[in-house]
Amino acid sequence: MADESHQSCLLLTTREMPIGLTVKEGDQLPVRSLQLSGLSSEPAYEILRTKGLVFTNEEAQGLVTRYSGNPLALKIVAVSIQSLYKQDISKFLSQGRIVFGEIWDLLEQQFNRLSNREKQVMLWLTSYQENTSLLKLDENNLPGLSTRVVLEALQSLQMRSFIENNSLRFTQPNMVLEYIKEVTHYKSESSILKFATISSELSQFPILTKNQG
Repeated sequence: MADESHQSCLLLTTREMPIGLTVKEGDQLPVRSLQLSGLSSEPAYEILRTKGLVFTNEEAQGLVTRYSGNPLALKIVAVSIQSLYKQDISKFLSQGRIVFGEIWDLLEQQFNRLSNREKQVMLWLTSYQENTSLLKLDENNLPGLSTRVVLEALQSLQMRSFIENNSLRFTQPNMVLEYIKEVTHYKSESSILKFATISSELSQFPILTKNQG
């Protein structure tokens, strides 16, 4: 489709850019790509309304912010708020946790698909959220990983929406950050690296397609 001249148009939705398409992508090239962001307030509120929730704008915005406007996550958590919190968004937000149940399972599946190097970078980013500037990356920050490997991992993670690049400073979305912190809770640095190796082995087994948030 990307190599031959034709009048057809193929629309592909995916979490990962297929290998080989990146070099064919560009404003004047056959392949164009659009990375989806989270929903704005009103579309996100409509999802909550269709799920039967009653809320103030402040409550709804708090929920949308926590889940980065991710439509699938909002649909899933709306069901939990109905069944566990009797539709009370405020009480749900007050307990603090946002990653559990089906959302946890989906993040775990996606995390286990990452390469061991990508997992190491993710764990490092979680530990140094405030100081992860692209301009400060060097091999001393991530022992055992070359700058080339780190840059490749960052690019891959960004394309999969595991990290966000804000003015050359990398951060993780709320859901991803909570998931990583939970998994690595009370683990030493050596244990974290060991965890990454174990997770890499688990990824060999078959495993949301999440709209980009």
